[in-house]
Amino acid sequence: MVHKQRDANDEKPRIEKTKVGREPIGRHPTDKYRVRITYKDGRVEEGFIWNARDLDDLTIKSEVENKDYR
Repeated sequence: MVHKQRDANDEKPRIEKTKVGREPIGRHPTDKYRVRITYKDGRVEEGFIWNARDLDDLTIKSEVENKDYR
């Protein structure tokens, strides 16, 4: 029996990110992005992330929702 080894890239979802503005979060200036995550099984999640410009674009807040949760 032969097993095919999965490539790590086979499991990665497709992520679309669109900048929609700037917003302070606490004391951090951030860039706000709308994100759309599409998984290999066709499932889609949408939401927002805030990346702190003063922390090398570290995501410090996220809001993602799907049919089951927000």
